[in-house]
Amino acid sequence: GVWLNGCSNLIAFCSTAPEKQGAVLEFQYTLSRLMSLLVCDSMCDISNLDRSRFKHLSLDGLDTKSIEFLESQDTARQNIALQWVQRLVVDNARCGVSRSASCRSSTRAKYPPRPTPSPSRRWRGSCWRSSAPSR
Repeated sequence: GVWLNGCSNLIAFCSTAPEKQGAVLEFQYTLSRLMSLLVCDSMCDISNLDRSRFKHLSLDGLDTKSIEFLESQDTARQNIALQWVQRLVVDNARCGVSRSASCRSSTRAKYPPRPTPSPSRRWRGSCWRSSAPSR
């Protein structure tokens, strides 16, 4: 559900400018292929079945060296695919293909910012702690 929602938001917030439609289609096709790969490899890991049992969309459009690198990996495939998705999104946001501000604002609605700590509190690891010594 979360990956589908994220992918559909990225596609929905693409530019509608006529001069960017070629780049928008390339972004959407590449994103769909990478998300398919990510889901396929994740299902493979949680099911303990052979990778050949799961099908993903063609990886056309990715360079040969990247595909060879991915195929040589046994354990980090989801992390690699996720990094590729993140890089794709950032690169396309920079050139105006996707409107990432719209995506960020929808994310903020779900995950409110952390509260600002008082001067007697400071951030330690995953939570705010008092700076006063514990007794």
